[in-house]
Amino acid sequence: MGSVALLTMSTLVACAPAAPERGVDTDARIAIAEGVEPDTLDPIGSSLYVVDSIVWSTVYETLVTTTVDGAIEPVLATDWKLSDDGLTYTFSLREGVTFHDGNDFTAEDVVYSLERAKTEGIPLIAQRLEPITSITAVDDLTVDITIAAPDSTFIYTLADPSGIGVSILDSEADDPAAHPVGTGPFVFDDYSPAQSITLVRNDDYWDPDELPAFRTLDIRFIEEDQSQLAALNAGDVKLILPKDASTLQQARSDGALEVETYPGAGYWINFSRIGITQNPDVVRAIALSIDRQALVDGAFLGEAVPGSTAHPLLSFGLGPDDLPNHQRDVTLAKEVLAKAGFPDGIELTATYSTQAFSNTFFEILQASLADAGITLDLEPVEQQVWASRFLQADYDLSATTQAWYANPLRYVLPRVGWQAPPEEIAPELPALLDAFGAAKSDDDRAAAFQAIQEFQANVVYPFIGTVWTNQAAIYRAGTLQAIDADALAIGARRDFYLSIKP
Repeated sequence: MGSVALLTMSTLVACAPAAPERGVDTDARIAIAEGVEPDTLDPIGSSLYVVDSIVWSTVYETLVTTTVDGAIEPVLATDWKLSDDGLTYTFSLREGVTFHDGNDFTAEDVVYSLERAKTEGIPLIAQRLEPITSITAVDDLTVDITIAAPDSTFIYTLADPSGIGVSILDSEADDPAAHPVGTGPFVFDDYSPAQSITLVRNDDYWDPDELPAFRTLDIRFIEEDQSQLAALNAGDVKLILPKDASTLQQARSDGALEVETYPGAGYWINFSRIGITQNPDVVRAIALSIDRQALVDGAFLGEAVPGSTAHPLLSFGLGPDDLPNHQRDVTLAKEVLAKAGFPDGIELTATYSTQAFSNTFFEILQASLADAGITLDLEPVEQQVWASRFLQADYDLSATTQAWYANPLRYVLPRVGWQAPPEEIAPELPALLDAFGAAKSDDDRAAAFQAIQEFQANVVYPFIGTVWTNQAAIYRAGTLQAIDADALAIGARRDFYLSIKP
């Protein structure tokens, strides 16, 4: 785990920071740099939640949230219970909470938000909320959520720290994509596309002990890491979140900079399983050709570890050494291709976002695959173009960056639209996923998860992990009193921003 300045992960992940300490400039304006601009401000409109949660997890709140150890913590719900048949969750809601526009928070807002997400959300969100059969406002401060079948993991869907699809909106507010109105510790102030988002402290927040220690947060979109570093050194921003390993190493060598690292992004290879990648031997040959250590050393300069799809923080997740088709074997890859009818190799295209991935990653992957006779043509595109094509499985091979998930099922669950559905490629998979949801004990849940991992590794579907990176929050020494970079490891943008003390 990365180091934490002044405050520990356990205190900051489990809850927001206490009220500002003496000497903290509570009227400060903090500018930070983010490398990718949100796709939308509406928490049901995008699957790019690591980025879009800039607003979702700060302006909005969820009923419950999770800590890094998987514990469920209250937010807008103060208490909850599950019916004896395992089908109905009853949530007691927090009294005295108001939205940023002054409207009272009630059960009707929960019903509106979740029904809207279920019926109007992108396919990924609709898939996650599909188990819900009804959402009922029992009274102003009680809501029942009923699911179709017992599922021990469903509560984690509602507790996603990013807020994707489960953020609670004001049912009377207009156009959340243009002007988000929530109950959170930050109020949406302004959005200048391609430039910045501005949030201000909500001085009427329901818990005054958990207010930000500054007044204004400017989130500036600076795509290139070196440009972020230049902005930091010029004093234009207080803090940067670079993705490139060379920038991280450059910052480490600068004695004037503080570098707080955390377990960062997982890099997954995705196959559409349409066209040439529909052939199971083709994707298996690709999997056998991947040189993870070359990616660690070349694309990330050692600031990463070889990995599977499971996050390094997931204690029962199997790593690449324990899974089939995860150890590089070029000879076997060639044999598999020849057996599939491709003795002279194959050619396919990698389509990827230039904002989310460096060309170096794909150039190293390209060289690795070439050793097995696989020609990988590179097609870098803009983020919005990539997102549109990816969500329609309009590609041969692509990649995504992944984060920590409260619900381990998210590491292995096929995403609607990303690739051909499991009934076409891996019809045995749904039963394995159901077994995980039905598991009652931690041991049973771990065994069920590992069974899914092993099956997916054998069929190379729906994705395959390559590496997990170190990432960092960087600021100039003496300019901030404290940050909790580890909150970023679990996608808790809210907790990270709340940890900043000027």
